[in-house]
Amino acid sequence: MDVAFRQKLDRRLIELRTKGVSRGLAAPLLYRLLWRLGCEIQPPLYQDFWSLFLLQGLLFAVLWGLVMLPWLLGVSMVSVIVTLCTGLAYGLFAAIYCRRRAHALGLHDRDQGGTPA
Repeated sequence: MDVAFRQKLDRRLIELRTKGVSRGLAAPLLYRLLWRLGCEIQPPLYQDFWSLFLLQGLLFAVLWGLVMLPWLLGVSMVSVIVTLCTGLAYGLFAAIYCRRRAHALGLHDRDQGGTPA
């Protein structure tokens, strides 16, 4: 992970902590894992809607699929479609929640012109 990105990430996590955001929302477990693996991904409250939607939906669908794997093996393609739809629904609701929460906290990305989040 780039040193400049790590410093920016640390500043953002400190800002979230000072605003009273819980660790689970500021730095969810899967994000911390991705950061340890070297992925340069912003905390959820600093991501745009579509990034949140795709990332959260994909992660949820994969995890849900793994949990449901024994059931999915014995069932038709409908169960795979249900898993994907569940992931998309979760991604949609997670993106809406994070964007509303970021707006309520007045978070914005100062590195990209200071536009509101």
